[in-house]
Parts: sequence; C-alpha cells; structure tokens
Amino acid sequence: MLCGGALLGKIAGFIRELIFARLLGASFIADSYRGAVTASLLPVMPLQADMVFCVLIPLHRQWKVEGRAAQLFTPLIVLFGLISSLIALMVCVFADDWVGFIVPGFDPAAHAVTTLLVRVMALGVPASVMTACLSCIEISVGRSRITTLRALVQNIVTIVGVLALAATARPITLALSFTSGFWILLLVGGYLLWKEDEIAFRYIRLTNGIEAARIFVKRTRPLFAQPVLDQLNTLIERFAGSNLGVGSIAALEYSRTLTDTAQYLVGYPIGYVMLAQEALTGAQARARVETIARPLLAVAMPISLYIVIFSPEMVQIIYQRGAFDAHAVTLTAGALRGIGCGLWAAVLGYILLRMLSASARNGIVVCVVAAGSMVNILINFLATPLFGTFGLGLGETARGVAILVCVSFALGCSRMILQLVLNLIPALVVVGAVSYGIRGMMLPMLPSLVLAGAAVGVVALFGVRPELVILLRRIWPRPA
Repeated sequence: MLCGGALLGKIAGFIRELIFARLLGASFIADSYRGAVTASLLPVMPLQADMVFCVLIPLHRQWKVEGRAAQLFTPLIVLFGLISSLIALMVCVFADDWVGFIVPGFDPAAHAVTTLLVRVMALGVPASVMTACLSCIEISVGRSRITTLRALVQNIVTIVGVLALAATARPITLALSFTSGFWILLLVGGYLLWKEDEIAFRYIRLTNGIEAARIFVKRTRPLFAQPVLDQLNTLIERFAGSNLGVGSIAALEYSRTLTDTAQYLVGYPIGYVMLAQEALTGAQARARVETIARPLLAVAMPISLYIVIFSPEMVQIIYQRGAFDAHAVTLTAGALRGIGCGLWAAVLGYILLRMLSASARNGIVVCVVAAGSMVNILINFLATPLFGTFGLGLGETARGVAILVCVSFALGCSRMILQLVLNLIPALVVVGAVSYGIRGMMLPMLPSLVLAGAAVGVVALFGVRPELVILLRRIWPRPA
C-alpha cells in the first residue's frame, strides 16, 4: 500500500512539475513558491520530521498493546496542533524578516511574493503536523491510507493552484491550494480514525496530555538535535542556492522530483516497515541488512550512473517546454547530476537508519545524521561557488554517502556493504561503457535514453537474479 501510494503520488508530482515547468519555468515566482514552502514548514520540521515517526510509531504500538492508545494519543495530537498553531502565528507575524533570513538573495519582487505566500501557507501548518501524527497511528496498526494519500492530494491541489495562477495571474492561488490540501487530509483522516475508535475526543484531558507528553519527551530526548541539524542543513542549502542567482532553488527542486522517486518508492515504505517490526541485533540484523542491500544496490547503483551520464537529456525531454528554457535546463541538469552520484547511498542509508531507530539506538541515529549534515554543509560552502547547482547536488550526495558509511559501522555490516559495492564495479563499468557508446552514436535523445535504460535493466536483472529466483519460486512453486 505504501509503495502503491508513493507511486501514485510521484505520478501526480511528476505531472505537477511538468505543468509547473511549462507555465513558470525557473522564474522568480517558481523560486518564491519553493522558498515559501521552506519558510512555512521549516519551523515545524521538528514536529513532523523522521524523528517524530521514529518515536510515535513504536510508541503507539506499545500503547496499543497496553490498551490505552486512544487515551494517550488523542491528547498528544491536540498538543501537537496547539504548538504548531503557535508557531504558525509567529511565522505570519514575522514573515517579512523570516523570508529575508532564509532567502537573502531574492530581489524585492521575489521577496514580496514569497512573504505573501508564507502568510497564507502558515494557515495549513497545524493541519500538516496533525496529519503526520494520524499517519503514525495508521502505520502502527498496519494501515496506510493517510500516508498513501498525502502526497497524491497535495500534488493534485498544487496542480489546481498552478492552473489557477495561470488563469488569474495571482500567486496567492498557490498558497491557497497548499493550505487546503492539508486541511482536507486532516478532516478526512481524522474522521476515519475516529469512526474506527483509534482516536476519541472524550480522552482530551489535561492529565492525559501531560502523561503522553512526558512519555514522548522521554523517548525523543536523544533525538532533539536531529531536526535542528535538518533545519540548519536546509537553511544553508537555501542560502547557497539563492546566492547563485534566479532559478537555482527551483532547479534543485525540479531535479529532486526525479531523484526522490527512489526514496518514495523504496526508501520510505521499507523504512516505515522497519519501524513497525521487531528490532534485531547481531547476526540476525546483518542478515536482514544483506537481504535488503544486495538487490537494492544491484538496481540503484546502475541507475545512479545512468542519471549522472544522461542528466541533460533527461531534463530536456521531461521539462524543456514553455517557460523552461535552456538556462533552466543547464541549472536543473547540474543539480540532477550531483544528486545522482549518491542516490544509491541515500536510499540504503535511510533504510538502515530506520533499523537503528527500531532498535531504540536513537543516540547513535543523531550522531549519524549529524555527520551527514555537517558533510553536506561543508560541501555546500566549498563546492557551490565553484560548480553552481552541481555543487548543491554534490552536497546531497556527500550526505547520503556519509550516513551510509556511519550507519553501516553502527550496525556492524560495513565490510559486507563495501564488498557488495565492490562486486558491482564490473557491472558499472559495463553500464558506463554502453551508455557513453550510445551517447557517442549521436542518436536522438529519446532512443538514446531507451537503449541505455535497457542496458541498465539487463545489468540490474542479473544483479538481483538470486532474489528474483527465490521470489518466483514462492509465487509459482514446483509441483510435488
């Protein structure tokens, strides 16, 4: 269900970005919207980041076993809503200064539009936070409706907002669509869980809220530094991108629309499942890591190389139309190439981090995230002035590699991961040689991408062959 929802969400997101690119390109309005999303959600990142999922999902599972999940989780959701409402109010009041702090490189026109969008988007912040809490309940009990629909609904309402902007020339339609999407999800999801007695308004009492908050804070204490690091990382990235010139931030987000597909289809679903499962240690944990890492690396590493080689062609075919001109292609292709270098490490590292969280080793999780964030910030400062948007992408690659290295050491599987990577080098050489050979044939872009993609598919199929055979035998067992 999580993978299916992620796929639907990514399809809708892909359509959204195509429309966005065609109508807005890499204009200052596109940058203003991206900056406004960051300015609106960044202050509440600690309330809906991975840290919260890593605590709330196991915590709800425990309360469910104890028979008091609705009693404690309902007031906890209300508490999250009150805190996020206060933060949203502060964002509205100080929107002008806050925008100037996050994106100091914006010119006066872009700054004014971003400030207007932030004040409207802030109205949807409490709904976003409470919806994340509802998602934790569903994942804990083995459902995924809210999580499945979250990205899909947000992308659909954003498409409506972009089309309304094209019809009315009023950027505020983007902010209204952003806000309405979260409130739709909250009302629908809250009603479903209320009907199923997973939440109950009769339990909204001060004593229940204090007890739930005390337990949550105790569980979360080791992870308090993680959202701060994530916020710092995002701030530095936006700061560096805004200083590169108009279109750089939008280009980074356009490229992420393509690369985030791997996380949404593979990383997040498997990571959530890891949180909902019993934690393993020692040899059992290493065996689970190998079961996940072997087929994932066999597919992800050739795809990462494919993205690095063909990023300009991919961007041209997907985005270059309407307002998305050659300059936007150059910016987006640079960011895409940089992120593609470490896409494989980012996906696997995220999954292994969730395994650490499931085993309640949250102190180590924070150290791993801190190492990744520091590396990303360092690369952003050093590489962005030299390489532009490619430097921004390299920062994300460096973060993914650093997290994978650290978390594999923490799980005691670093040698096994290294061996799997080294075993794939011959396959990567084949993919690289075939891809550059096809590129040198000067074929039209689409046939070149298809031929090289077929080569990647063949290599990946050979890489996952043992697991594929096992899967097929389970589906179609041999007759006795």
